[in-house]
Amino acid sequence: MKNNKGFSLVELIVVIAIMAILAAVAIPTFATFITRANEASDKQFVADLTYAIELSNASLGKKEVSAPTITTDGNGVIQTVTYTLTDMNGTTTTSVTITVNDATDTATVTDPTGDANKEIIAAANDAISTMDWSYHFKSNAWADGDGTNS
Repeated sequence: MKNNKGFSLVELIVVIAIMAILAAVAIPTFATFITRANEASDKQFVADLTYAIELSNASLGKKEVSAPTITTDGNGVIQTVTYTLTDMNGTTTTSVTITVNDATDTATVTDPTGDANKEIIAAANDAISTMDWSYHFKSNAWADGDGTNS
């Protein structure tokens, strides 16, 4: 009687086939988890930004803050963030734009409407000081074809 050590060719093929089936099932599932995690991260950044803007403008009392519109380049790097402040009676709207310098990961506030309201600019500066401007969007949920959230 021979003392055979090791696995037969059939046993090895069966094990490889089982591993291939498991990989074929697992890889798409992991890809879905990664996509969902990236979208959740992007949404959380936008929620944090919106909260910082609302909190910074809370002292103005009479202003309502819109959801920010975020413009990115093709790589998900934030270029600008624009939001509006509206009087509660709905008559006056001020647009505020935050421009990000991706070389230094810093942001500056501009006011394209020409409103020289120092309170609004100060509130926007307070909001941008709390954010991590090195953040890059990882999903298409906030950086679609034209680079803006929709």
